[in-house]
Amino acid sequence: MIVMKKTVVFILISFVFVIVLSFFGDKSIAENEDIILGQSCALSGPAAALGNEYMNGANAYFKEVNDNGGVNGRKIKLITVDDYYEPDYAVKNTLDLIQNRKVFAMFGEVGTPTSKAVLPIIEKYKVPFLMPFSGAALLRKPYNKYIVNMRSSYEHETKAIIEYLVDLKKYRKIAIFYQNDSYGKAGYKGVKKALRSKKINLISEGRYRRNTLLIEKALINILKTKPDAIVLIGAYKPCATFIKEAKKRSSKNISFANISFVGSNALVKELGTKTDNVIISQVVPLDKSGFIYREGYLGAKLFVKAIQNTKEPLTRKSLLASFATLSADCLGADLPLNIENDKFLGLSKVFITSYRDGKFIQLMEHKE
Repeated sequence: MIVMKKTVVFILISFVFVIVLSFFGDKSIAENEDIILGQSCALSGPAAALGNEYMNGANAYFKEVNDNGGVNGRKIKLITVDDYYEPDYAVKNTLDLIQNRKVFAMFGEVGTPTSKAVLPIIEKYKVPFLMPFSGAALLRKPYNKYIVNMRSSYEHETKAIIEYLVDLKKYRKIAIFYQNDSYGKAGYKGVKKALRSKKINLISEGRYRRNTLLIEKALINILKTKPDAIVLIGAYKPCATFIKEAKKRSSKNISFANISFVGSNALVKELGTKTDNVIISQVVPLDKSGFIYREGYLGAKLFVKAIQNTKEPLTRKSLLASFATLSADCLGADLPLNIENDKFLGLSKVFITSYRDGKFIQLMEHKE
């Protein structure tokens, strides 16, 4: 009798385990069932503009699709929750979205530290992690089958910036100001690597703590070395504060080079009239809607292209496999995708821009 009870218990446990695996593993979407995506990003705090612009761009495209009947009869819904650009909140949000809100995939995570924090959850539940707003190497190397990157890497962005500063502007005295976390360090490594290829060393460096404006120590350390240019790897508020203070305190005509995560529109707004000698690398071309809004829009479009390209039944596994079989020009001829050896590697161009006379101007295009 005891043996029979143990057998029954074992069968029940096994059944529950199989059910759990089938749900959290290769989840499928039935015909005419809504496709639910989850997004954890900054909707408030110093990086709020980034999350809001990306979310609004994505929702604009999803609305266009839904208003026209959805994808193969399926409507797409994006559930977005605020993580304040803090890893602990990103973890809490991601667990809730996967476990309780039953999302099919995670989409548009904004930031490197938040993305890094949730990767163990993504891998545990085998949930696609689509189009994160980060260019960090940790999302690219080693290749992770659950991550789909659309944007170019920070290594590519910093390489393009250094080529512009060194090869075109002929600068040699280059400093760096960066956020003291995985995002800032990713950009820092990219700058160092690009400078090594030119046989140049950083003249000085300074850092600040995420979600603060504590830039004073870094500013003093950098300005005393009288750099020709400063590369900034940060969010728009601390970067704008640093630039404005540097312009006040230095008589030298310093160039300030930011990478795309800074949020171009937000940075320009914070700088006001102080946009001279400020350049920003971009991962998408100029567009009147704004760079981050357009990136969110294109990320949503890329997701829909992959869904349309997926053979039924629609599952997490079939969706992930679909990206590598997309056409390289499916987002348009001006946005070529890099797809190699059955691996989807994302956009292949970086654009260097400046802001003059009330508009962004493209200075250089760099292709990997």
